[in-house]
Parts: sequence; C-alpha cells; structure tokens
Amino acid sequence: MSACRMISIKSRKQNLKKLVDAGDPNIYILDIRDAKDFAAGHIPGAHNIPFKEVGRNLDKLPRDKTIIVYCYTGQTGGQTTAALNIAGFKARSLNGGINNGWLKAGYPVVK
Repeated sequence: MSACRMISIKSRKQNLKKLVDAGDPNIYILDIRDAKDFAAGHIPGAHNIPFKEVGRNLDKLPRDKTIIVYCYTGQTGGQTTAALNIAGFKARSLNGGINNGWLKAGYPVVK
C-alpha cells in the first residue's frame, strides 16, 4: 500500500468540494503553504501549518479525522501526506494542490 493516498477534485467517490460544502466533520484540511499565501486565499475550513513546521506541530493534528493535505501544486503535499501516514495519521493529498487542483476547477477560496 502506498504511503501517499490522493483525493481528487472531481472524483465522485472522494470529492473534496462536496466534503467542504457539507462541512464534513470527519475531515481536517491542512494547508502547508507559507502563512502569507494562506492569508491571501485558502480552501474554506483549512488550517495552516507551513511545511517546515509540520513536524514540530504533530500534536495539533487530529488522529480521529482524515487529514487532507494541500500545497501549491501537490508535490510537497504528497511528501507530507506520506510522512503523516507513516506517523500513524490517516492522511490524503489533494491531487494537483491548490493551483492545479482546486483553483483550476474554479472553486472559491476564502481570506
């Protein structure tokens, strides 16, 4: 089994937009971009822990929810997702990150 599992923008089974719109209490959205980019616009309901700080902040992450990790384009999000899964979390990476996934699909961000 791969340590990095993906969640799609458009997949019927795992549609992040539907989960966000429904306010699904079983997901925790983790934005690992820089704080200034998070402030400029992020997926509704997302929490920001920049990539370089994730390891020092594992105690802030829920173990009882699926953590949806995203970055700019998906590469660093995938690495972070793999590390979280190895550490015992249930994590998925947003395919394409915010730029090539969420924004490209035309979905809104909040500031």
